Amino acid sequence: MLALFAALGGFALVQPDALAGKLSLVPRTIAGTAELRGLYGGVFLSWTALGLAAWRRRDLRAGVLTALGVSLGAIALARLVSLAIDHDAAFNAPALITEGLFALACWAMVKDERRRA
Repeated sequence: MLALFAALGGFALVQPDALAGKLSLVPRTIAGTAELRGLYGGVFLSWTALGLAAWRRRDLRAGVLTALGVSLGAIALARLVSLAIDHDAAFNAPALITEGLFALACWAMVKDERRRA
């Protein structure tokens, strides 16, 4: 999970236009490209940093995993809302599935962490 987050975050920072193409987005201005770098690059790299902190420091693990799970779950939920409102055939189902599974994995790890404490 962390390797994927790091790769996506780095890709967004270095090649935001290529990322935009893969996501069927069209940034029309430099501000649009900056948004891709900021949101995709920043969020994915921050998740990587938080995940590394949780891996190294057990006292942070449950809180970090809860935050990651909530944010991933919220993104998955927002994708479902978008599908319900827009009915778009270009809906990104693989992203929804991945985010949902990662959110569930975080929840399971928090549960396991609390059981061990």
